[in-house]
Amino acid sequence: MLAGAAAAVAAGPATAGLYPAPPLRRLLFVGDSLAHGIAVHMDLLLTPTGRQVRNARLDRLVFTGGGLIPRPRQDLVAATEARLAGIPPVDAVLVLAGINDVGMPLGSGVFYGEDWSARYGAQMNRLIDVIAAAGARIAWIGVPALAHRLFVGPMDAHIRPLQAATAAARPEVAYIDALALTTEDGGFATHRADRDGMPVRFRAEDGIHFTPAGYRLIARDLLVSLEAAFGWPLLPGPDWRILGE
Repeated sequence: MLAGAAAAVAAGPATAGLYPAPPLRRLLFVGDSLAHGIAVHMDLLLTPTGRQVRNARLDRLVFTGGGLIPRPRQDLVAATEARLAGIPPVDAVLVLAGINDVGMPLGSGVFYGEDWSARYGAQMNRLIDVIAAAGARIAWIGVPALAHRLFVGPMDAHIRPLQAATAAARPEVAYIDALALTTEDGGFATHRADRDGMPVRFRAEDGIHFTPAGYRLIARDLLVSLEAAFGWPLLPGPDWRILGE
């Protein structure tokens, strides 16, 4: 082993090149408090241990209480555009927002009517255009299942379907249906099995957010979905360069 290590050192870059690490991907998570919670736990999952290599780094741009509909001094699209203009460049942007758009006026039309929906779709497309112009991949994460009585109706009937339809009309967008990841037999799931098959409390009491254990589970599910959507390894992987030692 020592002789092999010495040979690898002597060989230098040529030997290292036999076992190249995948390129480091830089991700930006954009959204609301749900995006914040998921991003925190996603970042923990992206941290390598032992002889692993890091495949991705995650930054976040989140507004607690914010959404796609602009608020005073809070425009998610403008903030995203400013962040993407920075260095280093971002490889992919993950978007999760919409809960706080429930009950928010948009234009002169009635809530969730034709004018409201057209303006909301335009706001989504504005954000997608900003991300695409920066050369980044886009993953739009649909709003997870909810149980809060004030949010379930508008989200299920209007906002979630509108987001899904708008994302589907943009070929550059990978839409990840978090509803499918957060329901059980079609209904809101308060508990689910962890990686060891043990039931854990998955959702918080407010019917919107997740428990710490739930955030870890949904973060891993989403990372697996993102790896499939982008064709990139994101979770830490083995350092194959040790084969040259």
